[in-house]
Amino acid sequence: MHNWQQWQTTTTSLIHHMLRKAGLNAGIAGNVGKSFALQVATEDYEYYVLELSSFQLDGMFEFKADIAILLNITPDHLDRYDYNMQNYVDSKFRIIQNLKEEDYFIFCNDDEITIRELEKIVSKAKLLGFTQKEVKLEGAYVQAETMKIEFDDVDFSMSLEELSLRGKHNIYNSMAAGLAGSVLRIRKEIIRKH
Repeated sequence: MHNWQQWQTTTTSLIHHMLRKAGLNAGIAGNVGKSFALQVATEDYEYYVLELSSFQLDGMFEFKADIAILLNITPDHLDRYDYNMQNYVDSKFRIIQNLKEEDYFIFCNDDEITIRELEKIVSKAKLLGFTQKEVKLEGAYVQAETMKIEFDDVDFSMSLEELSLRGKHNIYNSMAAGLAGSVLRIRKEIIRKH
Protein backbone atom coordinates (compact mmCIF):
# COMPACT_ATOMS: atom_id res chain seq x y z
CA MET A 1 0.00 0.00 0.00
CA HIS A 2 1.36 3.43 -0.94
CA ASN A 3 1.81 5.99 1.82
CA TRP A 4 -0.86 8.27 0.34
CA GLN A 5 -3.36 5.41 0.38
CA GLN A 6 -2.55 4.68 4.01
CA TRP A 7 -2.91 8.39 4.81
CA GLN A 8 -6.29 8.55 3.08
CA THR A 9 -7.53 5.35 4.72
CA THR A 10 -6.41 6.56 8.15
CA THR A 11 -8.34 9.82 7.77
CA THR A 12 -11.44 7.97 6.56
CA SER A 13 -11.26 5.56 9.51
CA LEU A 14 -10.68 8.38 12.00
CA ILE A 15 -13.73 10.27 10.78
CA HIS A 16 -15.94 7.18 10.75
CA HIS A 17 -14.84 6.19 14.26
CA MET A 18 -15.43 9.75 15.52
CA LEU A 19 -18.95 9.85 14.06
CA ARG A 20 -19.81 6.50 15.64
CA LYS A 21 -18.43 7.61 19.04
CA ALA A 22 -20.56 10.76 18.74
CA GLY A 23 -23.62 8.52 18.42
CA LEU A 24 -24.19 9.25 14.74
CA ASN A 25 -25.45 6.44 12.51
CA ALA A 26 -22.52 6.27 10.05
CA GLY A 27 -21.34 3.79 7.45
CA ILE A 28 -17.95 3.62 5.77
CA ALA A 29 -17.51 2.74 2.10
CA GLY A 30 -15.60 3.35 -1.11
CA ASN A 31 -12.07 1.97 -0.99
CA VAL A 32 -12.74 0.74 2.56
CA GLY A 33 -15.67 -1.10 4.08
CA LYS A 34 -18.56 -2.53 2.10
CA SER A 35 -19.79 -1.24 -1.24
CA PHE A 36 -21.47 2.17 -1.01
CA ALA A 37 -24.24 1.08 -3.41
CA LEU A 38 -24.86 -2.06 -1.36
CA GLN A 39 -25.07 -0.07 1.86
CA VAL A 40 -27.50 2.45 0.38
CA ALA A 41 -29.67 -0.45 -0.78
CA THR A 42 -29.50 -2.57 2.37
CA GLU A 43 -28.56 -0.32 5.32
CA ASP A 44 -30.11 2.78 6.85
CA TYR A 45 -27.18 5.05 7.64
CA GLU A 46 -27.70 8.76 8.15
CA TYR A 47 -24.04 9.54 7.32
CA TYR A 48 -21.56 7.91 4.97
CA VAL A 49 -17.81 8.37 5.15
CA LEU A 50 -16.47 7.56 1.68
CA GLU A 51 -12.91 7.14 0.52
CA LEU A 52 -12.90 7.81 -3.21
CA SER A 53 -10.08 7.12 -5.64
CA SER A 54 -9.43 9.15 -8.77
CA PHE A 55 -10.81 6.15 -10.70
CA GLN A 56 -14.11 6.44 -8.84
CA LEU A 57 -14.14 10.22 -9.23
CA ASP A 58 -13.69 9.86 -13.00
CA GLY A 59 -17.17 8.38 -13.22
CA MET A 60 -18.73 10.86 -10.83
CA PHE A 61 -21.27 13.20 -12.36
CA GLU A 62 -24.13 13.85 -9.94
CA PHE A 63 -22.68 12.71 -6.62
CA LYS A 64 -22.28 15.51 -4.07
CA ALA A 65 -20.62 15.35 -0.70
CA ASP A 66 -21.59 17.66 2.15
CA ILE A 67 -17.96 17.69 3.29
CA ALA A 68 -15.25 16.87 0.75
CA ILE A 69 -11.64 16.33 1.82
CA LEU A 70 -8.58 16.33 -0.42
CA LEU A 71 -5.47 15.31 1.47
CA ASN A 72 -2.84 15.67 -1.22
CA ILE A 73 -2.10 15.12 -4.88
CA THR A 74 0.94 13.03 -5.77
CA PRO A 75 1.90 11.68 -9.21
CA ASP A 76 0.20 8.30 -8.84
CA HIS A 77 -1.63 6.37 -11.58
CA LEU A 78 -0.37 8.73 -14.28
CA ASP A 79 -0.47 5.88 -16.80
CA ARG A 80 -4.27 6.09 -16.55
CA TYR A 81 -4.11 9.83 -17.33
CA ASP A 82 -1.86 9.75 -20.42
CA TYR A 83 1.09 10.63 -18.16
CA ASN A 84 -0.37 14.12 -17.87
CA MET A 85 -0.38 15.42 -14.31
CA GLN A 86 -3.11 18.00 -15.04
CA ASN A 87 -5.46 15.23 -16.15
CA TYR A 88 -4.89 13.52 -12.81
CA VAL A 89 -5.38 16.80 -10.90
CA ASP A 90 -8.63 17.42 -12.81
CA SER A 91 -9.82 13.96 -11.80
CA LYS A 92 -9.06 14.55 -8.11
CA PHE A 93 -10.81 17.93 -8.17
CA ARG A 94 -14.04 16.36 -9.45
CA ILE A 95 -14.79 15.88 -5.74
CA ILE A 96 -15.81 19.55 -5.50
CA GLN A 97 -17.71 19.91 -8.79
CA ASN A 98 -21.18 19.68 -7.20
CA LEU A 99 -20.52 21.36 -3.86
CA LYS A 100 -22.85 24.19 -2.89
CA GLU A 101 -22.55 27.20 -0.59
CA GLU A 102 -23.59 25.19 2.47
CA ASP A 103 -20.96 22.51 1.81
CA TYR A 104 -17.32 22.37 2.93
CA PHE A 105 -14.09 21.62 1.10
CA ILE A 106 -11.25 20.63 3.44
CA PHE A 107 -7.79 20.56 1.88
CA CYS A 108 -4.10 20.49 2.71
CA ASN A 109 -2.73 24.00 2.51
CA ASP A 110 0.81 22.53 2.44
CA ASP A 111 0.21 20.66 -0.83
CA GLU A 112 1.51 22.93 -3.60
CA ILE A 113 -0.42 21.20 -6.38
CA THR A 114 -3.71 21.57 -4.52
CA ILE A 115 -3.10 25.25 -3.76
CA ARG A 116 -2.05 25.98 -7.35
CA GLU A 117 -5.26 24.37 -8.62
CA LEU A 118 -7.45 26.21 -6.10
CA GLU A 119 -6.07 29.50 -7.41
CA LYS A 120 -7.44 28.63 -10.87
CA ILE A 121 -10.96 27.55 -9.98
CA VAL A 122 -14.03 28.95 -8.29
CA SER A 123 -15.70 26.83 -5.65
CA LYS A 124 -19.05 27.63 -4.10
CA ALA A 125 -18.18 25.64 -0.97
CA LYS A 126 -16.65 27.06 2.19
CA LEU A 127 -12.90 26.40 2.01
CA LEU A 128 -11.09 25.12 5.11
CA GLY A 129 -7.37 24.51 4.80
CA PHE A 130 -5.06 22.67 7.16
CA THR A 131 -1.34 23.24 7.56
CA GLN A 132 1.55 22.22 9.79
CA LYS A 133 3.16 25.59 9.25
CA GLU A 134 2.73 28.08 12.05
CA VAL A 135 0.46 30.22 9.92
CA LYS A 136 -2.98 31.10 11.23
CA LEU A 137 -5.64 30.36 8.66
CA GLU A 138 -9.33 29.59 8.51
CA GLY A 139 -9.27 25.87 9.18
CA ALA A 140 -6.56 24.03 11.11
CA TYR A 141 -2.95 24.93 11.82
CA VAL A 142 -0.13 24.20 14.26
CA GLN A 143 1.13 26.80 16.71
CA ALA A 144 3.55 26.13 19.56
CA GLU A 145 3.12 22.33 19.34
CA THR A 146 -0.66 22.78 19.45
CA MET A 147 -3.19 21.88 16.77
CA LYS A 148 -5.74 24.68 16.44
CA ILE A 149 -9.02 24.61 14.55
CA GLU A 150 -10.65 27.97 13.90
CA PHE A 151 -13.49 28.93 11.58
CA ASP A 152 -16.87 30.57 12.02
CA ASP A 153 -17.62 30.18 15.75
CA VAL A 154 -15.40 27.09 16.14
CA ASP A 155 -12.34 27.50 18.36
CA PHE A 156 -10.65 24.20 19.28
CA SER A 157 -7.10 23.36 20.30
CA MET A 158 -5.16 20.39 21.59
CA SER A 159 -1.52 19.56 22.16
CA LEU A 160 0.16 17.50 19.45
CA GLU A 161 1.20 15.18 22.29
CA GLU A 162 -2.48 14.33 22.84
CA LEU A 163 -3.01 13.05 19.29
CA SER A 164 -3.92 9.37 19.23
CA LEU A 165 -1.64 8.74 16.23
CA ARG A 166 1.97 9.92 16.05
CA GLY A 167 3.97 11.18 13.08
CA LYS A 168 3.89 14.14 10.74
CA HIS A 169 1.39 12.59 8.31
CA ASN A 170 -0.89 11.72 11.23
CA ILE A 171 -0.98 15.37 12.26
CA TYR A 172 -2.50 15.99 8.82
CA ASN A 173 -4.94 13.08 9.37
CA SER A 174 -5.97 14.53 12.73
CA MET A 175 -6.43 18.03 11.32
CA ALA A 176 -8.62 16.81 8.45
CA ALA A 177 -10.68 14.61 10.79
CA GLY A 178 -10.89 17.38 13.40
CA LEU A 179 -12.15 19.83 10.80
CA ALA A 180 -14.79 17.38 9.58
CA GLY A 181 -15.89 16.75 13.17
CA SER A 182 -16.02 20.48 13.87
CA VAL A 183 -18.14 21.13 10.77
CA LEU A 184 -20.57 18.49 12.07
CA ARG A 185 -20.50 20.14 15.53
CA ILE A 186 -19.27 16.99 17.23
CA ARG A 187 -18.38 17.64 20.87
CA LYS A 188 -14.80 18.71 21.47
CA GLU A 189 -14.20 15.84 23.91
CA ILE A 190 -14.95 13.31 21.18
CA ILE A 191 -12.82 15.11 18.58
CA ARG A 192 -10.00 15.24 21.14
CA LYS A 193 -9.99 11.43 21.46
CA HIS A 194 -9.43 10.90 17.73
